[in-house]
Amino acid sequence: MPDSPSSPSPMTDMEEFDRLFASWPVSAPAYVALVLFVLGGLVCLVLTIRSRAWFMTTVTVTAWLEALGYVFRLVFIEHPNMNVYIMMQCLLIITPVILPLVDYVVVGRLMMLGDPQHLSFRPVWVARLFFASDILTLSIQGAGGAMISSTDLQTQDMGTSLMLIGLSLQLGFFTLFTCLALWMQHSAKFALKERANPKPQIFWCLYSTIALMYIRNIFRVVEFVMGYDGALATHEEYLYGFDFVPIFLCVVIFCVYHYGFLLPEGAGGRPNGATAVQALKLLHKGSPREEANGLVQAAGPANV
Repeated sequence: MPDSPSSPSPMTDMEEFDRLFASWPVSAPAYVALVLFVLGGLVCLVLTIRSRAWFMTTVTVTAWLEALGYVFRLVFIEHPNMNVYIMMQCLLIITPVILPLVDYVVVGRLMMLGDPQHLSFRPVWVARLFFASDILTLSIQGAGGAMISSTDLQTQDMGTSLMLIGLSLQLGFFTLFTCLALWMQHSAKFALKERANPKPQIFWCLYSTIALMYIRNIFRVVEFVMGYDGALATHEEYLYGFDFVPIFLCVVIFCVYHYGFLLPEGAGGRPNGATAVQALKLLHKGSPREEANGLVQAAGPANV
């Protein structure tokens, strides 16, 4: 669009958007992401209600907030607006921060089943402390992002440093959590396997989702280091490949290996009930009487 003295003020935003996108985003992949996240969140909600492992609602909340982020992306594509762009970015960048809470809770509950003599802290604090670390790093990143929007170059540099510190701390805390999970599983002194014998699918789910969230977090770090006008930020295929795909795969894995059907009974699971897949089959195939019986078998006594 040519420059002219009579150009309306929105032209400034459009010039900024042209700088942020190598080519204008398309709607089709955003629609796909929106539908998949809505469906994934719904499936996980059904499984959570059946298993009554209520901490798994975190997956549904994450999926639906991601879906909302892609709603804003679709609105932005059709009607470019800076406020819509900011909402889209906030939802897609911030929402995945809450997803690790699921793994934090699971590790904390499994630690209740090992030998407590080899712990210097209460297992219940695992989820609380690591989630608090996510809030801390998110606050640092938010402060840095606000400073980057300043017109003062020195303030922008300080904001850049804060963002990098926040992102690095986030990866550091996540690495610490991964080490804790590995110690819990393999420590001979803690004796988790001997005392509780948790199902191996729990750890497959745990480590695969950790790996996927690592990929997504590293992508965001590299994207930021390269800048808002760098190759990663300006080409939407990277967004879908390294942000949408890892987070959606986490949702899928949390559905297929739903912790509510895998955790030992002492950790709030249903070890003698149906698997997540069997629970969904009951919904699809069963008569009302069969569904009621299946619900009792899959859910067992209530777990608040």
